[in-house]
Amino acid sequence: YGFHLQQTGKNINVSNNTMELTANLSAPSDAYNTIACYGDSEDINITDNKVYGGGHSPIAVSTAGKAIIKGNFVYNSTVVSEAGIEFEYKGGHGTTDYQPESCIISDNYVDNCRIGILVTDRLNTSSSKSPKNVIISNNIIKNSISSDIEVTSSFSAAGDDTHRISEVIISGNQALSSCDGANIRAKDSSNLKIINNICDGGENGIKLGRNTTIKVRGDIDVSGNTLRNFNTFGVQIETADNINFSLINNKIYGGFRGFFSNVNINSGGESSLQIIGNYVDGTSGEGIFLSNSGIEGVIVSNNVAANCTNNGFQVGS
Repeated sequence: YGFHLQQTGKNINVSNNTMELTANLSAPSDAYNTIACYGDSEDINITDNKVYGGGHSPIAVSTAGKAIIKGNFVYNSTVVSEAGIEFEYKGGHGTTDYQPESCIISDNYVDNCRIGILVTDRLNTSSSKSPKNVIISNNIIKNSISSDIEVTSSFSAAGDDTHRISEVIISGNQALSSCDGANIRAKDSSNLKIINNICDGGENGIKLGRNTTIKVRGDIDVSGNTLRNFNTFGVQIETADNINFSLINNKIYGGFRGFFSNVNINSGGESSLQIIGNYVDGTSGEGIFLSNSGIEGVIVSNNVAANCTNNGFQVGS
């Protein structure tokens, strides 16, 4: 570690430091976090640091909460399942019943990391206390490998569906990586807002859900984003259930499809879907493609689909 707080602390300030931690990528556990706050600690400020490298995520608030992570420069953390900045619940890093909540991650510059910014639950069992009340805002993320911003309660394909990360706002970020997943990836969160971000260059712009177990739920608002230079989907719902999904006033340029969902997202019978006021331009496939949603009464209104090679709007297969 560079700085490591293992036991419970209050009013912690880690500011204006330059830290470098070098790890052997073939054996990353020979080094851990460069700045780490664990142990049910609260009222944490990690601000204006320059952090280089790490065996695990360079900045980590783990089983701790009430944190502000702001104005940091983070560079070079490419270990699998790690990030430049992470806020997480993890067994062994605090008491079992402590729930990490109330974290603001803002105005950071994150470059050359596996995942830029990560919110996760690494234990992912029915007893986990997944993070909640998280704001990720006004960050610049570049050269990520997997995703620029990721919210997930499981890195395995089989997660526990009794809980999920909740009440997350992702706003005003510039996610600028040619990553192989998505610029913004939310696998199983509930009550999520993705608003006013710029997503540029990823395989996908914004991707929601993962599989039949790991899926998004609740109120999902994707509004006011600009998505461009992606390869496949601007916005995709991969899996979801019991969601109130809004896709409003986004600008989507290029790629294969602007918006795509071809799965039943209403098996629980409580979902709604509205697609309003979006502008989609220059896709090599369809502009807006909605199929097999399982929802009656979908609202599709005041959208523009221009210069799409296939249909501007397609409902059904």
